[in-house]
Amino acid sequence: MNKWVYICLILLIVFSLGLSSCNTNTINKAVETVNSAALFTQWQSKILAPAMAFQEGIAGTISGKNYLFCSSNSGASTQQQNTYITIVILDITNPDHPNEISSLQTGQDEVPYAYILKLNGTTLYALTSDNLWIIDVSDPNQPKIVGQTPLTEATNIEISGKYAYITSNNETNGQIIDTIDISDPVHPVNVGQITVPNTVFAAVEASGPFLFALASNGLYIYDASIPSSLKQVGFLANPFPRTTGPIPTGYIPPNFFDMAIAGNELYVVSGVDKLLAVNISNPAGPKIESDLKMREQSSEIVISGNDAYLLSSNDQIFGRLDILETVDISNPDKLNELKIVPLPGTLTESYDNVIEASNHLYFCDNRYPIIQVIDLGNLTDALK
Repeated sequence: MNKWVYICLILLIVFSLGLSSCNTNTINKAVETVNSAALFTQWQSKILAPAMAFQEGIAGTISGKNYLFCSSNSGASTQQQNTYITIVILDITNPDHPNEISSLQTGQDEVPYAYILKLNGTTLYALTSDNLWIIDVSDPNQPKIVGQTPLTEATNIEISGKYAYITSNNETNGQIIDTIDISDPVHPVNVGQITVPNTVFAAVEASGPFLFALASNGLYIYDASIPSSLKQVGFLANPFPRTTGPIPTGYIPPNFFDMAIAGNELYVVSGVDKLLAVNISNPAGPKIESDLKMREQSSEIVISGNDAYLLSSNDQIFGRLDILETVDISNPDKLNELKIVPLPGTLTESYDNVIEASNHLYFCDNRYPIIQVIDLGNLTDALK
């Protein structure tokens, strides 16, 4: 009897997978999936232990050379509850084969996840929930911590000139945006603060004299010409309604998740599997020019030239399959989805961060000290 139970279970799983595949193909009849096995190069850290994993990364140029700066959670020992962030610096002179040249461990963090890394000149800023670590990387072979500022429930950071804009949660007032003068990285000074009630910020970006703050309920636009006194000049409401009543199993709220700016266009990914093209030429009146139904749920977007690359997830019965969705944005009025590129690995990998540098994309695995590398030139050829 047990034998037949097992056979029935196997048939049920196969049927479920087949049904899921049929539904996906029906939604995206015109979108092909690229066989990506030969497109990626896997790189594994020699500094980090196998149990450590990458969380966040950023690219930058110092003294004419290109580098990747990646963070990892070191994990906690049985005696020590607090943990550390390890910053790993990679020389990508040969972009297909990063060279690990140095690492730096920060002090203790109660919540050590590095939500955001930002590079400003030769200074690297690592934001955790309870600290801002300021690191001198003028010599990438010998990074040095030069400053540290305690924070409370920080979530995002953007650098513009000599100012840092940091968002954080406040249980009483909602969201806060602090303006930090970082002209002296050793002694950062808070010079301004505003409060935004009843929302949660997902990302912040600066463009010219304006600061764009992407929140669950919409896009807030601020005049930052006087950094210590931000003034809201525009707002675009999230057009997607939330589910009312009982929350269904597996429900993903239609929040705005991530954005990228390219000229007068701002591209937003949301919880309803859509990519929005928003014209911001008039910051006081941002307008949605078009939207594109994507194949899967996207969590992050990067732009290179006329293409947008969305890091997405396709939920499976036993795990998560990460994919790269490619979109032609040369005409914001008519976005065109190109092809689907599965990320290599099994359902145990989880690529939650993508970095664009030197005409390559680097995917940080947040379960292992691994980065997958893809040459955009090779990807372009595969998309033809």
